[in-house]
Formats: sequence, C-alpha cells, structure tokens
Amino acid sequence: MVLPTKLQGVFLSNFVRIGGRLTFAPPLTALVQTDATYNFRTRTSAVGAKLWAADGNAIYTRTWQTGFRTSSTEAEWISVLKGLEFAMDKEQDSVCIENDCLGVIHHLITQTRMKPKYAYYYEEQIRERANMIAWAGIRWIPREMNQADTLLR
Repeated sequence: MVLPTKLQGVFLSNFVRIGGRLTFAPPLTALVQTDATYNFRTRTSAVGAKLWAADGNAIYTRTWQTGFRTSSTEAEWISVLKGLEFAMDKEQDSVCIENDCLGVIHHLITQTRMKPKYAYYYEEQIRERANMIAWAGIRWIPREMNQADTLLR
C-alpha cells in the first residue's frame, strides 16, 4: 500500500476521534483524504476523495459535482461528509479523515460554534454518519500532502 508521503520537517498531529462505537482507533483503519474546489464566478463547487482501504489492498478515488454553494468553506464541509460516506460505501468500518481546511478541522475537533448555518448542518451529518461505524477520526494536513487535491485539477 502506498500512503501519502511526508514533507520534510512536517510533524502531523494524531487523529482526533469525532465519532464511532469505539473510544480508541482499532489497529487497522482506512485513510481518506478530501478536498474541494470552488468557483467564485459561478458559485459552484466540486469535491474529491482518495481512499486507502484498511486492508491495504485497494485505493479508490471519487469526485462529485456539488452545485451551487455559498463559499469555499461550505465546499470543504461537503468534502469531509462525502469522504466519510465514500469510505462507508466501500465498507470501511474505521476511518481516518485528512483535510487541508483548518477551519473545518478545528471546528470538528473543538466543537466550537461557527456562524454560518450550513456549518451546523454539515457537522450534524458528519457526526451522525461517524457514529454509524466503529471509529472515525480527523486531522489537518498541509495542502501539499493532500492527494485528493490532484483529483480536482
């Protein structure tokens, strides 16, 4: 299995649990990287996800056109939700999510309040789905390490 490479001098934090039946991550988990793109002129977005299965035998990719959105941050929320759903569709019961949008990751980890109403909606949807599987965690990664970014170029 080929996992994303590390950047020299970059130290990543551990995954923080955002839901699931288990308190601690099992030894084998799937990894999904998500990203979004947003067109300010048309106010439309697309999201992508790259999934490394927990068994180490499969790598899957997927993109979605998400239509009209209010901001690039909303598109990033959708990418996290779609990435989690994608992993669940591929029957991954334990999922580590990586994304490069610090605002979304910070909100999911700290559960702080965000003003846009869409943030409440997407957070609720993400946590609802995360609680359907054994374990789900999330962390921020630098944009250079996010391989889902290449799906949208």
